[in-house]
Amino acid sequence: MYIKFLPNEYVIRYRKSKRVAEGKGLSFYYFDKSTAVAAIPVSGMDTDFIFEEATADYQTVTVQGQLAYRITDYERISEQLNFTVNLKTKGLSGGGPYRLRIP
Repeated sequence: MYIKFLPNEYVIRYRKSKRVAEGKGLSFYYFDKSTAVAAIPVSGMDTDFIFEEATADYQTVTVQGQLAYRITDYERISEQLNFTVNLKTKGLSGGGPYRLRIP
């Protein structure tokens, strides 16, 4: 089968649990029984947050903001978070940045 990734995805390709290729926007033929792929977003991402706390004099304070980040160490992040791609649907099957990889 053939798969092509976008230029804003850093792809790590594994065959029989060994890393065989990596880079931005890879495209390749694969055998789905022995191939696994992790696709890490290269572009900047952002997430919103909101905290509601009580002060020392019992007043409610709400703090809200936005955090913008960009992944630069692809190998390290692929070990900590699960960016595994479902090769049939090309969607993240591992949950991406929202789900930790359990060893």
